Amino acid sequence: MTSSHRQLACVNYHVAEVCPLADVELLPARLMLDKEHPTPPYDMHYDENTYICGTINGHAVVVATYSLGETGNVNARRLIGFIFKTSYIRIAVLISIRGRVPYLTLSKNLLNNIYLSNVVVR
Repeated sequence: MTSSHRQLACVNYHVAEVCPLADVELLPARLMLDKEHPTPPYDMHYDENTYICGTINGHAVVVATYSLGETGNVNARRLIGFIFKTSYIRIAVLISIRGRVPYLTLSKNLLNNIYLSNVVVR
């Protein structure tokens, strides 16, 4: 991931990655970004979620997570509601550690422990 000062408008982002557990899932989601952009201005009234903007393979992506310490279905619905109501997002994918395929040996380098089989699409 490389930082970039290029700021896109909200209308340019069409994909959202939702990370319910900020302390665990946000870092891997950020590492998937090719470039990170400053978050464009948006209406933050009643929205305490965290948004990180960037690109993956040329696609403008918003990585979204709850406020620290919040979990559960109600907060997930609130986060998705904010994303779809206030932006031009067309698809949202859930980044989750819950459905991992087990392996017998793991590397100490966390980046070596990410495999294609870890990606589950439902």
